[in-house]
Amino acid sequence: MILEVMTVAAVLAGSPDPGIETPPDQPTADLKSFTAAAGQVLGAATVCDNIQKARVEKAAAEVGEVAKDASAGPDELNATHALFQKNLRDGSRAIASGDTDCDRVNALLQALEQAFDQ
Repeated sequence: MILEVMTVAAVLAGSPDPGIETPPDQPTADLKSFTAAAGQVLGAATVCDNIQKARVEKAAAEVGEVAKDASAGPDELNATHALFQKNLRDGSRAIASGDTDCDRVNALLQALEQAFDQ
């Protein structure tokens, strides 16, 4: 399941630059891409009236499980959590600023949910 979710995250966020090395106290590139993308989608989804809160909460719990399973230890998990929280805020601002809309966010959330179901 982690591979499928990370693949969706790569599509959502774009591929990380392979020439950039991740410092040891930072999340690995795949986990970083995943949490950033998922955080933005879920942050945006929280302010969309057409997206049920239960869907967002379920996806957030699943993101947490993937991060827990994929992290190398507590330091990486904490860094991943901080990145996720930052991207939650960025996602909600993207709706407010008009950078994205709730229909697009709903489609991205569906892609994330489908990856979890695999």
